[in-house]
Amino acid sequence: MLKKIAISIMGLFLLASIVLAGYKIFEPNSRYEEVINIESFYISFNTVEEYTLSAGNNTSHYYLFCDPNNNDCKYLYDSVFPSVTAKNNNINIKTIIEYIDISEIIDNDDFLSNLKKWNISTYPALVSCDVEDNQIIINNTLEFDTNHPLNSEDIVNWMILNDIYSGESQVILPS
Repeated sequence: MLKKIAISIMGLFLLASIVLAGYKIFEPNSRYEEVINIESFYISFNTVEEYTLSAGNNTSHYYLFCDPNNNDCKYLYDSVFPSVTAKNNNINIKTIIEYIDISEIIDNDDFLSNLKKWNISTYPALVSCDVEDNQIIINNTLEFDTNHPLNSEDIVNWMILNDIYSGESQVILPS
């Protein structure tokens, strides 16, 4: 009798171990999305025009023109974007706005003329554009200014203007 009880208890422990291991293996991931690494997810400035046009007509794009080595860009990407994500119903802004790496053109003589193609004169800068009739149409831009660095309210207002904001819809007026 004691032998049957011991075998039953061992069977229960085995079953509990199998269930626990199965749960741990197939446990739902609590993270909304994987962390996007800036070094592995960016579009080169030299290919951004081709990339934009390759999406076809009637498409919209939202770009952040930045240099990964620039402190203002790092601050914007690592500090300001997470606060905008929190305001945007936790939809990661890094999945909405595509990162354009301009580091390869910074030392070029025609750096400013390259930026002017996108209606910007400095960086970091946000650019909203559409493709119509195989032409890139710049809708609007939001640029960094040393006297008034970009903050989360600026970016939220820019997202509202471009209808890509899904948080509480109220325009935050500058003070």
